Amino acid sequence: MKKTLLSVIALCAVSSLSAQIVLNSTDFPPIGFSQNMTTDTTIVTQPISKTDAGAFVSYWDFSASLSTGKNYTSFYMAPIDAPYGSMFTSVSNIALSPADSSGQSYFFNLSPSSLIGVGGVFYVDTVAVPVIFQDPVKVLDFPASMASPTLMDTSIVDMTFPAYNAPGVIDSMRVKQYSTTISLFNGEGSLTIPSGTYNALRYLKMSNNVDSIWIHAITSIGPFIAGWNFHSGDTSTSSSYEWWTKQTGHAMSIFKLEYDGNDALISKVWFRDNFVGISENINNVNVSVYPNPATDNITIENQNITTQNFIVSIKNIQGQVVISEKINFTGKHLINVSDLCNGVYILTLQNDKENYMSKIVIQK
Repeated sequence: MKKTLLSVIALCAVSSLSAQIVLNSTDFPPIGFSQNMTTDTTIVTQPISKTDAGAFVSYWDFSASLSTGKNYTSFYMAPIDAPYGSMFTSVSNIALSPADSSGQSYFFNLSPSSLIGVGGVFYVDTVAVPVIFQDPVKVLDFPASMASPTLMDTSIVDMTFPAYNAPGVIDSMRVKQYSTTISLFNGEGSLTIPSGTYNALRYLKMSNNVDSIWIHAITSIGPFIAGWNFHSGDTSTSSSYEWWTKQTGHAMSIFKLEYDGNDALISKVWFRDNFVGISENINNVNVSVYPNPATDNITIENQNITTQNFIVSIKNIQGQVVISEKINFTGKHLINVSDLCNGVYILTLQNDKENYMSKIVIQK
């Protein structure tokens, strides 16, 4: 949980090589910014050793070691607009949703001096579990550069959620993680990934985690007494490298490698491009979507599409398809969105030749 949070804002959140890269709070992506990310699944076939990732060089070229895997789009938004956001408005001033390919959301407090993770919405199976962290997670101190001191931080994530694996016996579980993390910038140079070459800072994080699990029994049965029972405890270590840049227009990490306690690669995530917005196009498709924000209906207007048969789909920020239609698209097409809840959605219009994508907002 905590190690995911430490990396997620970078993944979803630079001068020339002769000048030092410095990240400030004013460089952070604003509300309304969004970007396309990829979780690369080629961990076994295209591994990157921790030794190679951590080599003290002035350039890194991972373009041949990365492939497009599970794509998602992350949005920086006001906390109240994110799922379960009303729970976090008193402690957060910016949210990232979805923050990773699993659809989780994270909430932060951004100040001139630091970026602090204060909570998140996690998914246990398909159940959403909103959590305000008992001890917040410090992501960055500002200004951040190669001259920054080593950051030492502790955090506590304590979450309780329904349990369905033993109906009538166990009704909930509690997981608590205590983490100690050491973070430092230990490299600066040129990073090449499939989306381009960037001047970047490399950020190393090393964590020690203590996990404890309790289960809540409805009645005394077998080894359980009615009430809370300690189930198990575990310790683990993990580490990661992230490459931060300002070359995308804002301070964000465009590449992350995560390793387990045995230094085996377990995750690769990289930045693809900034999100294509309203009235912009992909592959020369010129489409308008309005009104935006919308209440009951949206209109898709064809301006120069050369083919007519399309599939139009709308996904929520968890990546779930909430509307999907096959249309014969000639001039205008009306879509009823009255059943959708308030929030941010992704509309795509595509066939085998053309593709269009935009962000829409439902506000009632």
